[in-house]
Amino acid sequence: MPPRVPGPDKAALLMLALDETTAADVMRSLNEAELRRLAAAVDQLASHPSDTADAVYQEFCEKVEEGLQAREGGEFLRNVAAQAFGEDRARRLLAPAAAWTEPLEYIRNMKPHMLAEALEDEHPQLAAAMISQLPRNQAAKVLQASSPEQQADLIRRLAEFKELPLDAVKAASAALAQSLGTTKGLADAGVNAEFDGIGFAADIMNELPPAETERMLSGLEMENPDMVMHLRRAMFSFEDLIRLPKRAVVALLREVQADDLVVALKTASEALQTHFISAMSSRAAETLREDMSNTPPLRLSEVEVKQMKIVEVAMRLKGEGKIEIPGPGGEQMV
Repeated sequence: MPPRVPGPDKAALLMLALDETTAADVMRSLNEAELRRLAAAVDQLASHPSDTADAVYQEFCEKVEEGLQAREGGEFLRNVAAQAFGEDRARRLLAPAAAWTEPLEYIRNMKPHMLAEALEDEHPQLAAAMISQLPRNQAAKVLQASSPEQQADLIRRLAEFKELPLDAVKAASAALAQSLGTTKGLADAGVNAEFDGIGFAADIMNELPPAETERMLSGLEMENPDMVMHLRRAMFSFEDLIRLPKRAVVALLREVQADDLVVALKTASEALQTHFISAMSSRAAETLREDMSNTPPLRLSEVEVKQMKIVEVAMRLKGEGKIEIPGPGGEQMV
């Protein structure tokens, strides 16, 4: 009888048995915590006898091909995640979690409004660096509890980060934790760690209410329009429009120029094209198909400009409360 296989190992074995396209579809339905658990299970997956693997496959599906072999785990998962989320976000999600030192753990457990007040006395650059060490939902709450002036400054500093000075972050965290009633030690730290500032800042903004997000971006846009453009692109991509419910697509189509849509859909996935067409009348859908087939070759940059234009319309409608945009797992973004 095959040995008992832990649940995470089962999930890893099943994922590695799928083709990359199917596995990417599965991964799109996972939240970040589930994705990290899956990545950890794949990395730590022990070698299982073929009969154990077959038993797992058979548990999931009655008929599987005899002798199905799981492929090399790490490379496969990276490829699938890149298909599901794009290379930048996949690299961020699958990066090994940094070992938390005790002062940072203490700070993570603080109430957001208390941490926001404490960070007001820190140098803004160090405050931003410490916020970067928080889970994005907690970072968003800390940002909400900060003053409007500090919010824009923190988002700007977070977005500018390419590397994090870990020594300074840990030293500042220890000092802050000590002033708040703990004197726990620090682990050794390297000098710098790579950090996707735009991606992290965009993740935080996606956790905030739309009106607050627009207020912060509008304030930051006067100072740094280029950064705001990158933030908006990181917050929501053209392919993310597939998450819109049909009524939201109908509302979006009323605001979008037909010529822009024809160009934007040129490089879109078949699923997204179908999603838009399904929200149209049969006549409008036929016209769109004809226009797309008759469109001459275009530069990729031209297509991306039109896609971004439509995304900006969607984000505006969301900010005005006219449409809802579900999150990656189907949860409504509020």
